[in-house]
Amino acid sequence: MKKLRRQFGAKFVSALTRCPTLVADLQAIAEAGIKIRRVGRWCQAFTELSKKTIYIGSKCSLSYQLVALAHEASHAVYRPTISPLPGETGRQEFIERCLEDEVEAFVHEAQVVEEMRRARIYVGKHLLNWYERYKKGGREAVLCAVRSAPSSITGDSYPEHYGEWYDAAVKAPFRLPMCSSSSGCCSRSATPKANSQTDRTVCNRLGTSFL
Repeated sequence: MKKLRRQFGAKFVSALTRCPTLVADLQAIAEAGIKIRRVGRWCQAFTELSKKTIYIGSKCSLSYQLVALAHEASHAVYRPTISPLPGETGRQEFIERCLEDEVEAFVHEAQVVEEMRRARIYVGKHLLNWYERYKKGGREAVLCAVRSAPSSITGDSYPEHYGEWYDAAVKAPFRLPMCSSSSGCCSRSATPKANSQTDRTVCNRLGTSFL
């Protein structure tokens, strides 16, 4: 806690200790040997599993930093996003798996938002929107919103962000389906806008935008 106080301030630590889920997250992060670092520039939060580090923006509001810690704990400890394997992981398969990881992280942070509200800790409107979306529509509504939401790292939509991750990690000859470059079927596939018409219908029913 002393290190967190130096990095993020006494108000951050005081608020964190009033949220049982965050206290448990902090313990899980420590047990996994993961570090927490403050990063400058714009407001952002992300995890680098290769460096076993969670980064949280110094320019973010107190409520965003708290919720971001819960969100990144999900990515770092509870449901790590694993890089695609050349010749084994398909592009769309990887994107969909990553979107499910994001949903899990948003559901986890919703628990923290609920605890913050009970503790009378201010929660920003953007964070409340995700919380209310989950409370009203469950995981389906969150998944629909994630498909069109921008990543805090790149500003691209989550499907685009994870599609670019796949393209960087898996070179064309090793992307599924395996084929010769002359056949043309190894060209970059488009990021899926929907899994099916059923998915689009569900999002329309929930009143949530679908990329």
